[in-house]
Amino acid sequence: MRRWLQVLMPMALGSLGVVGCAEPEYEVTHPRAAQVFERSFAQASPEASVVASVDGIALGAEELESFWKLHPELDREAALRGLIEETLLAREAHRRGLTDTPDADFARKQGLVNAFLHQEVEVPVGDVEPDENFVGVLQRHANAPAGFRASHLVIVVPQSLEGEANLRAERRRELYEARYDEARPWIEASAERLGERPSLDALWEEAARLNAGELPEGFEAVVNPHLRFARVEEGDVSQRLPSGWIQVIPEFARAAGALVKDRGIGALSDPVRSAVGWHLIRVDEVMPEVPAQPDEVERFAAREITREHRAQAYREQLEALIEQAQIELRPELLRDEGVPQ
Repeated sequence: MRRWLQVLMPMALGSLGVVGCAEPEYEVTHPRAAQVFERSFAQASPEASVVASVDGIALGAEELESFWKLHPELDREAALRGLIEETLLAREAHRRGLTDTPDADFARKQGLVNAFLHQEVEVPVGDVEPDENFVGVLQRHANAPAGFRASHLVIVVPQSLEGEANLRAERRRELYEARYDEARPWIEASAERLGERPSLDALWEEAARLNAGELPEGFEAVVNPHLRFARVEEGDVSQRLPSGWIQVIPEFARAAGALVKDRGIGALSDPVRSAVGWHLIRVDEVMPEVPAQPDEVERFAAREITREHRAQAYREQLEALIEQAQIELRPELLRDEGVPQ
């Protein structure tokens, strides 16, 4: 039973706060929600179309199809579990007399779910204040990382060449390593030609020279100017890279850090090997860490910790309902179809 607890929760928690919206300006002319749900909970569905029942409430294939079309990110089994969760919450809200609200009259079952979540989750939990440790962790992860702006010339070593596809894996690896050995003298010669502190134009000119006949077929010289990336000491910062920054391979970031430490800004590195090929790196600028605005981090922390507390309250409410309910599934009636369009 408890495997269902994650199906509807993100959708349900996303609706919190909607309950307090203003009543629609136009008059609701359809029957009151209490009457509709009394009939719908008691209404029998044709036996052949019932895919599940919850405490005697029949859930038909058509209702499942309607729910699934609203949540196409779910597969059919997850959609059925979500429909059962929604039915449990709506029935409990109806039992508690929460149907006399504008949302319930307007949105039917979802309005009942909203009313239940508002009364049993949102109001009891309230707004949770985050502690300093949580804010501090978020602050560190929200800051733009320290890094470098660098340009580099790379001789790209091909992974494989024509005719190698049918060779044994061990032989292909040997040929691949041989190509790295073959390219090493070219990158060393380029480093000597460029000198200690080459200009960006010099890197472009050297790449053009290599591609004009120096390199054999399959190899290529490429210049990437002004790349912005994090220091290797920052670890995985893929989730907080500033706009325009990229995630580089560790060998590249590590070599850039060592280059600045040993030779300073503008110097050319020794050849650096990576899974791409051989690099000559020139660091153009050291980029310091940029702290995120503390007030924005605090607001985000408050939202996240409140959401987590509400999620826990939701899980407890739904778990209690599931434990008390009599749920019967008829998985043989689930059709193996794709997600509805």
